[in-house]
Amino acid sequence: MEKLSQFWFTYAPQGVAFLEPIRNGQRQITHFRYQAVNPAFAQLLGRTPQELTGQRAGGLLPTVQERGLFKQLVRVLRLGQCQQVLEYDPGPNIWLQLTLRPMVDPELIMVMAQPPTQPQRVTPAQPRVVLEGLEGLPHQRPNELPQQTKQRQQRVADHIRHIRQLSTLQEAILQHAGQAILSTDINGVIQTANQACESLLDYPVRELLGRVAHLKPQTATGSIPVIVWLPAKAAHAHESFFQRVLADQAYLYQECIVIGKRGRAVPILLAASRLQDETGTLIGYVGIATDITALKTAQEQAHQQNRALNTFFEGALDMHCISDALGNLAKINEAFQAGLGYSETELLTIPFLQLIHPDEQKFVYQQLLVNILHQPVRNQINQFRKKDGTYCIVEWNAIAIDGVVYGSAHDITDRQQNENQLRNLNQRLQLATQGAGQGIFDDDLETGRLIWDERMWALHGLEPDQTDWTFKSYLNLVHPDDLAAFLDHSHVGNQGEQITNTTRIVRPDGLVRYIETNGLVMRNQQGRPIRAMGVAWDVTERKLAEEALRESEQRFREFADHVDEVFWIHSADPFRLLYINPAYERVWNRSVQNLYEDPTSFMAGIVAEDRPAMRAFFGDYMAGKEGQLDYRLEQADGSRRWLSVRTFVIRDGAGQVSRLLGIVNDVTGQKEKELVLLESLQREQELNQLKSQFVSTASHEFRTPLATIQSSADLITMYLDRPSATARASIEHHVTVIQKEIAKFSTLLSDLLTIGKIEAGKIAFTPRWVDLIALIEELISLHFKGHLFDDRSVALLIEGTPRRVYLDDKLMSHVLVNLLSNAFKFSTGASPCLRIVFNEASLVLEVIDTGIGIPEGELSTLFQAFFRASNTAGIAGTGLGLVIARQFVELHRGHLTVESEENKGTTFTIRLPLEGDDSVLDG
Repeated sequence: MEKLSQFWFTYAPQGVAFLEPIRNGQRQITHFRYQAVNPAFAQLLGRTPQELTGQRAGGLLPTVQERGLFKQLVRVLRLGQCQQVLEYDPGPNIWLQLTLRPMVDPELIMVMAQPPTQPQRVTPAQPRVVLEGLEGLPHQRPNELPQQTKQRQQRVADHIRHIRQLSTLQEAILQHAGQAILSTDINGVIQTANQACESLLDYPVRELLGRVAHLKPQTATGSIPVIVWLPAKAAHAHESFFQRVLADQAYLYQECIVIGKRGRAVPILLAASRLQDETGTLIGYVGIATDITALKTAQEQAHQQNRALNTFFEGALDMHCISDALGNLAKINEAFQAGLGYSETELLTIPFLQLIHPDEQKFVYQQLLVNILHQPVRNQINQFRKKDGTYCIVEWNAIAIDGVVYGSAHDITDRQQNENQLRNLNQRLQLATQGAGQGIFDDDLETGRLIWDERMWALHGLEPDQTDWTFKSYLNLVHPDDLAAFLDHSHVGNQGEQITNTTRIVRPDGLVRYIETNGLVMRNQQGRPIRAMGVAWDVTERKLAEEALRESEQRFREFADHVDEVFWIHSADPFRLLYINPAYERVWNRSVQNLYEDPTSFMAGIVAEDRPAMRAFFGDYMAGKEGQLDYRLEQADGSRRWLSVRTFVIRDGAGQVSRLLGIVNDVTGQKEKELVLLESLQREQELNQLKSQFVSTASHEFRTPLATIQSSADLITMYLDRPSATARASIEHHVTVIQKEIAKFSTLLSDLLTIGKIEAGKIAFTPRWVDLIALIEELISLHFKGHLFDDRSVALLIEGTPRRVYLDDKLMSHVLVNLLSNAFKFSTGASPCLRIVFNEASLVLEVIDTGIGIPEGELSTLFQAFFRASNTAGIAGTGLGLVIARQFVELHRGHLTVESEENKGTTFTIRLPLEGDDSVLDG
């Protein structure tokens, strides 16, 4: 502990001294003397610790008594309370912030001194503060003890007092020091830490003890060490920070960064040293850390301020330069170079005076530059020489600070030329304004005289040529309600060069007229207005019309704000949204403000398929074309609304487009009705087409067998007149023909009746659990014996485990008979194949043949009524079988599909869902 305190006392950047009170025989304090002083405190007073130790405080600071610091020291001891004092000493010209802390045993005052955090302004009237007035007071010597024993006891008591004093000093140092102080053993494990460590590191002192300061590994090479605090066990395998940095040196003074308990990184100034006993043996390490966060912040702020000043200097539009008192340029900005056409290198070799026109150099030197260190230059106007030999007119300012001259200027050549042109054009203006009904005014602001032409007098209803007419006189004509605004826009409140004003005036005859004024203000070198001139005219009729227009617009807004249709107005040039009613927010569910910022933001809600058409429509709208478009809008809930937009243009008197208008209506209901009507129309057209096709086909299909029957009947009638021996065979043949045609006719009628029942929903659908394999075997045996089809039969293939299925056996038998009959009719050679596949959740039936196939282009119309493929000529059929088969399959919630290739064969596939009963049939 003693080593730790001695280290802090010696190397602390804060000044520390211990003052011992000296008392007289009445126990009154007469003065203070330095019991101990550290180097930082001695340096503040311009002394060494050896020079101060043991000396009276008043002798070293001889003006303390003037400010009463002695009384404050006595008061601190008497009350036992800490006190802070701000004192100034003009000797070394410093301010000191003193912290006075009393100590009881031994009786001392610890004085901690440092410069204040804020700089102080010193005035000659401020007194000096020192410890003063103590030398003249009596000083009493201690009594001598004659007895040897008493002398030894006194020495022992003094020694004990000295030890207690040291202990008290150490405790005071650790308790009151502003710096964080800690000590470790030889392994870097923290043994002691003062209260300041807790404030700096966020670790309670008890939690910090036993930890090790460890150097944090850096992800990138850095010059500032980062210190973390690890538990001793976690850091056991690594050297501590103190072991590493003090391995080859006894003392370290370095900037570091410490990581607190909460992860806070704090920059510090670290003083670290080895601790050794009297024999020189290493017994540990000690470190003192000073928080330099404020210093770092101040450095960064200064850096940012310098950067901002450099940016301003280099990027300014005005011409800036820096020179010495003799006019030698040291730095110029880009605007200075661009304004005069010189490079920076060239300008640095040209004295400032040589840039000024020769006729003006003498005046500038004698009147301005000679006294520039004491008298700033304001609003000086001179001609500056450019590199090409021409001159420009420049207005410039300059001020000297600490012997350095800072100049700022800007080119006013154009302004000067404009003022000259204004004077030259004054007469022309007067002639022009007379023809336009305008009056001219000229106000000399220096003399106060206001000059009007005859038209101005007439506009205001006054007798002309009033000699005492002034601007103040004119203000009496201004309407009281408009006076403040008029002054703000006149040369009184307007700092610019141009004035524009529209105000009401009350003429002497009581009439109120609107007068509009346009003019220019001329200013002197100091920027003060010296002259105002311009024109004025009567705009009463226009203002009344504008007022009527505003009332009309207000009525329009009241109407537009309460309608359901979205309504908006754009200006044409520039294209800008002027107004949109609140209905937009209700329909689009978007803010109107977004549309003012981005006129195309409304497209985000339009259905993606309709956006290209809307972009093209909006482009035409911006180009001034009228139009109409229907589109869909996506709602927040995912629903869609149909909207219809119509746009219009308004043209001005010259025929140019001045306004663009649009209105949006919700036509969802109308669109839904149109869709229903369209679907009904399409359905009716399909029915009419089907009816026409049916009539055409049916008439053909009915006429053909009837014609055949009629022909055979006629032939039989003819054969009846012949002998029976020769006519019998012919009659029997035609009777057979009639019977076949009647059978065809019956089949056709049956199919037509079946289709009619299907369309009327009158087909009886009665499913039940059926043994499908048995049903199909019975169907094949009944309808497809080999002798009926050239000795061919049905090849039956079964895949999967057969089980009962839930279907209408009558309807499904009709489907299979139709498909197998077609397979036999349209194929030769190989037998058709019926493939049955039992899947887990479905049943698949395939009828496969290798016959003539179906042309690819006719597959899409195969299931239409009366359709027959183009390659089936000569093969019997009605064109209704497949239509009926598909309808029967769909009654089972199944699907009938076809795959075919001409001249290679056809495959019809039935897919049915399997229901409920999973009973497996035994083979």
